[in-house]
Amino acid sequence: MGGRVWLSALCLGIFLSTGCGSSGSSTTAQLRFFQASPDAPHVNVLVDGASVATNLGYGNGTGYISVKSGSRHIQIVPLSGSSPILDESLSISSGANQTLLLTGPAASIKPVVLTDGGTKVTTGMDTCAWSMLRAPWDLPMCTLLLQELSSRDSSPS
Repeated sequence: MGGRVWLSALCLGIFLSTGCGSSGSSTTAQLRFFQASPDAPHVNVLVDGASVATNLGYGNGTGYISVKSGSRHIQIVPLSGSSPILDESLSISSGANQTLLLTGPAASIKPVVLTDGGTKVTTGMDTCAWSMLRAPWDLPMCTLLLQELSSRDSSPS
């Protein structure tokens, strides 16, 4: 009987230990940066102290960069090497595609983290996804017009 209890305890321990450690979920995310502060200087981007992008100027962005999910230390440092214009810890969602926008005036730059995915638009057999954010604080109101182009038409009318 003692052998059976020992064997049962061993099997139970093995069964429970298989649930420990890493799960099937992703521990990384895809993050890209977009510089939307018109008066900010060109900058270098650091994640947890490691450089992930250099010389990022207004209106420019990076491709997706694989980062660990969770709390990440983000620093935006002018090329001049002076103090960071942004130095914050931000939460990055596991398995997500996210964009970090640098918005507002350089003196008080603010990060805006967006989960990418956008609105899906289906026309005929084609599908696209899009997102729009009016980031610069001084951008006048605008209208976005989406128009389907026929195969014979190269420009909207």
